[in-house]
Amino acid sequence: MNKIPVLVIACLIFAIGVNLNVVNHASAQSFEIIEIGQLDTDGWAANLHVQGDAAFVSDSEGGLLIINISDSENPTELSHFTEGIDHVHEIKVDGNFVYLADYTDGFKILDVSDLENPTQIGRFHDGGEVGALDIFEDIAFLTDYEDGLEIVNISDPTDPVEICKYSELTYVFNVEIHNNLAYVSDFVSSTETKLKILNISDLSNISEIAEYTINGEIFSIDFEGTTAYTVCSYGGVKIFDISNPLSIVEIGSYYDGGNAVDLDFYEDFIIVADRNDGLEFIDSSDLTDLNETMHYYDGGSAAGVQVIGDLIYVADGEDGLEILQIESSPDPTTPDISGYLILLVIPAVIVVVVILLKWRKR
Repeated sequence: MNKIPVLVIACLIFAIGVNLNVVNHASAQSFEIIEIGQLDTDGWAANLHVQGDAAFVSDSEGGLLIINISDSENPTELSHFTEGIDHVHEIKVDGNFVYLADYTDGFKILDVSDLENPTQIGRFHDGGEVGALDIFEDIAFLTDYEDGLEIVNISDPTDPVEICKYSELTYVFNVEIHNNLAYVSDFVSSTETKLKILNISDLSNISEIAEYTINGEIFSIDFEGTTAYTVCSYGGVKIFDISNPLSIVEIGSYYDGGNAVDLDFYEDFIIVADRNDGLEFIDSSDLTDLNETMHYYDGGSAAGVQVIGDLIYVADGEDGLEILQIESSPDPTTPDISGYLILLVIPAVIVVVVILLKWRKR
């Protein structure tokens, strides 16, 4: 090919590249967070789980509240369950069943097929203090602060039965199951927690395969593929590569001095619930370099967060359940000129094609 056509094509590629870069820059987005709904739960809202048109919220005064959120701007209470409730530390919802870690009153199973009439159908309590739970198939994994990790068969939800117990822990605080492994936070001192990974493929022979020391209590653990996200009170967000569970590696962290307790995800952002600072939006496009890009605080105590679509549901302490909406808007510092650039590229392409055709006829 002759030099002139090559030069023309190179210029075209350069022009298109510049155009796309400007278009992408022009369409940069910023968020605005707007509260669209709120329901006072009387006490202190600490945990929540949203499923369908219902939000299940634990409250220090009302026990477990079931809230109709079909109208996000007007959430209304459908029912509440207070029978024997002590202090619900965690809620899991699966279909028509709600599973509660209810501190000194044990592990409870509720039938919520009728949302207006929740009914307790099963309970397991051996005298300990249940702080957290996770459900894997027909097995419930419970953290008992004093007794360690308790594994309970819930195939018959009306008669949960303990299968076994793993007691090689100091003060177990949280548990999440991922890829047949149990990730357990073990609070070994006032300033130190060990994230322990247990092999649970054989429940009769549970064994620890790895551990990692973290400052602060681990309040939640979330997974995306081979990445684990932990939230530590007075330690912030810590992110781990768990592609090799035998040797997990910390790859990123963010801490601004608050009291982070929960997180969820929205696009390339980690949304952190911080009891002191509200909601923090952390840019996670580069997990090795986390930065807070925006912040939302209305005076509450954000203790639980769940994101569905463009809605954020927050268990906001004394403010009850809050429903926020994420509204995107073009970056005001960058004018949107993409339409003009596209109009310029189209005739440029036509001109180049004509030049190439004439060149070939010579």
